[in-house]
Amino acid sequence: MNLAEIRQQYPEYNDLNDDQLAFGLHGKHYADMPFKEFSQKIGYQPDTNLRNNLFQGEIDFFKQNPTIAGMAAKDNKVILNPFSKLSETEKQSVIQNEKSRIFMRESDFRPKFEITPSQKNKFKNYGSDQDIKETIAGRILSGDPSVGETTKEQEEFVKQLNTKMGLKKSPSGAGGGFEKKERGILGELDAAITKGMYNTADMYARSARVMGYDTKKAIDWLKEQSKEYEPTKKGAVWDSISGGIASTVQSIGGGVPGAVIGTAGGPLGTISGFAIGAGTLFSLAEYDQFLEEAEELGIPRELVHDEAIVSAIAEGGIEAATNLIGAKIFGLTGVNQAVKQGVLKNLGKLVSRTAKLGAVEVPGEMITSAIQAKEREKAGIPSASPIESALRSVGPATVQTLLMGPLAGGVQGLRATKEDPIIDLKNRIKDKAVEAVINRDARPEIVTEIVSDTMALRAEEAARAEVEEPPIDLTKLVKPIPEVKVEEVKPEPVVEEKVDGKPEEKPVAKEPWEMTKEDYVGEGYIQTGLVTDLALNRQVNEWQKRVDELPDSEGAAQGLERATRKLMRAGEHKQAVQQALSEGKSIPPEVQA
Repeated sequence: MNLAEIRQQYPEYNDLNDDQLAFGLHGKHYADMPFKEFSQKIGYQPDTNLRNNLFQGEIDFFKQNPTIAGMAAKDNKVILNPFSKLSETEKQSVIQNEKSRIFMRESDFRPKFEITPSQKNKFKNYGSDQDIKETIAGRILSGDPSVGETTKEQEEFVKQLNTKMGLKKSPSGAGGGFEKKERGILGELDAAITKGMYNTADMYARSARVMGYDTKKAIDWLKEQSKEYEPTKKGAVWDSISGGIASTVQSIGGGVPGAVIGTAGGPLGTISGFAIGAGTLFSLAEYDQFLEEAEELGIPRELVHDEAIVSAIAEGGIEAATNLIGAKIFGLTGVNQAVKQGVLKNLGKLVSRTAKLGAVEVPGEMITSAIQAKEREKAGIPSASPIESALRSVGPATVQTLLMGPLAGGVQGLRATKEDPIIDLKNRIKDKAVEAVINRDARPEIVTEIVSDTMALRAEEAARAEVEEPPIDLTKLVKPIPEVKVEEVKPEPVVEEKVDGKPEEKPVAKEPWEMTKEDYVGEGYIQTGLVTDLALNRQVNEWQKRVDELPDSEGAAQGLERATRKLMRAGEHKQAVQQALSEGKSIPPEVQA
């Protein structure tokens, strides 16, 4: 069967050009067959822009640079690195990338878009700014994920480049692709759930990295996988729906481990475990991501450590508090309802509870987003303004509230039933799971029902193991505080204590030469980085670069001011120690060290 016959039988491939179709089919179905043999069978003619015979200088260059997969040679032919282990599909991506660079070079249709600070730092060894722009454009066109985050201006240029080159769309799976077909409503919901699962795994991997485990490869892989499930439908509404569903899956995934551990304390332990478990994970993950963003911009970790901690507390602390308050509203403590009532009545209560949770969740997310944006601004990391970040969070948070409402309401209703909840729950979980698998039904309501029932089952099993006692009315445990009359107390005269008839000596502040360099430079604060002259000079240079790139950034200016002050105090300390030594003063051993 040749390419024409394949297109006739499978019209869905008509969006692909011959190169994309041949490489895509080979990589997906015929990878065990040599590509040359496969090409002959389907009548595929290789790209004439590709040159297989390399000159000795090109061979030497590729041997010394095995990470460079290919390049556009001086004769405007694409050459591939024979020492780079690429699949045929990856080779096709490199060819497409380099062909676009040749086209831009020959047609003079060259990119004029702006480069972000992150991109400039990432591609700083790729030549001039124009070379970097063409590298970015080529990678977007070929679907190379190593390009990282891109701007709308860059993507718009690549769409025009695609048209001028006469290319067809390049869907994901056949050389990547910058433009994806819309998935449809069910496809978007399914993609949002999947993205939430990848984000949850990313959260665990980042938390593990903070605790000392090497999970970099896992994090990088999860980030790339997650990009495949971004919404294809454009607009604020779909961004809110996708973000809200993904956040719901992530909140459930982050809270379940803590909830399982918390069941040792019964229903109250369950909800407490949920909030603490989720808060800890969210906090560690945000701390790791903040530092990663700084490193990608060339900002040393020690310079943004404080800002990263504040952002992490905002994420974990506020998230944990919101989860706890929200769960109390939904009655997960098991003290609000004695028996399960009619469906309509429960639905009415559900609407009321959801409205209450919305008042907690949405403002909580707004505060979190605003704080994190402010800390990134202070650290010199490009970000939306605090107000804009807060407003952007409203849509996804609202959708998350609507999804979490049915989830928590279901748990509360099951807690209240008079029937044997364990048998009922097991049957429901089994039936829903089997039905979901058979029908490939990944709707949010199905997923949340299964997770809800599973969490309730674990809580009931733990509670069954305890001695059954009537529910405790928590309000009766709170005793009224008696009113205490506060009398005005006149201050007593201060009398200095005496030791052996002499007034107590007040502590005298240390001289600079009596302090270690770390203490003097840090001015009482713990130093997380080196305070050698080389390290301090490097910090000043790094912050000066940030100020040059972002002259209006208050955070970059403050960072430069802090770094300069540390460098000056290091010089003062050195001079003070040398002066004290020349005067024969006794220098503490820790200072001399």
